[in-house]
Amino acid sequence: MSNAFTVPSDAAPAKAKTKRIVELDSLRAIAALNLGCVFIYHVNHAGVPPALSMLAGIVFVLAVSTLVTYEIEGPMKAWLRRRYAELKENISTRRETVPASAT
Repeated sequence: MSNAFTVPSDAAPAKAKTKRIVELDSLRAIAALNLGCVFIYHVNHAGVPPALSMLAGIVFVLAVSTLVTYEIEGPMKAWLRRRYAELKENISTRRETVPASAT
């Protein structure tokens, strides 16, 4: 049995032909797309039981997402709001002379 992830081909969906997308020899090709999956994979292959690996992965992902939310997104959002308020203030206080139309 081949160790590949397959999906129905777009060219002939009625025949349900399959084409090879990714070889899953080490699972790194797919796992690289998801931080939690990578963490669970490495913890599981370090000898931790699968259920405990999953629990540790959930805790890890929640911790990372909380850290990103409060330490990166929060300050960035505040900075962007300050910059936008400054921009709005500069636009509203700026007086431009409009040239008279040539009539």
